[in-house]
Amino acid sequence: MHLKSSPILVTILSLLYVPSILANPVEKRGKSGGISVKPDCWDGLGLFPLSDAQALATELQTVDPDDMSYLPHHNSLWWEKGLVRICVRNSFIAQNTHVMRKYVGDNIQKIIDKCCKKDEPVCEGGVRQGKGDSGLYTDFLTVNAGATC
Repeated sequence: MHLKSSPILVTILSLLYVPSILANPVEKRGKSGGISVKPDCWDGLGLFPLSDAQALATELQTVDPDDMSYLPHHNSLWWEKGLVRICVRNSFIAQNTHVMRKYVGDNIQKIIDKCCKKDEPVCEGGVRQGKGDSGLYTDFLTVNAGATC
């Protein structure tokens, strides 16, 4: 029996294997060999206190830092403190992953360092791409607590 290739079948199969499709062109190898991706900063999406973002990043890095959170396919999880929301998004259609609290805090700190001005009390935040424990790309976001992930 010979199976014919249809455009629908090809599309479905390509969506199930997205990692090679989603390779980020701004990705660079750091000195330690790990992946580092340049954050993109928001413009006009809502402000939050810089102190809230710093406190939440520090809490994620220091309180149960090795705890893993399950991140199902095509889903988000988030943490809030004051007026800031930290989001981690898995846009894959059929693949799950986990993220470590410390890794979430580290990625959020990188967004803060790039996108927030130290001499201003408020920030708009941004987004940065990282990876879950399975190697899947995930998006780390800082937004106002009123925004959705």
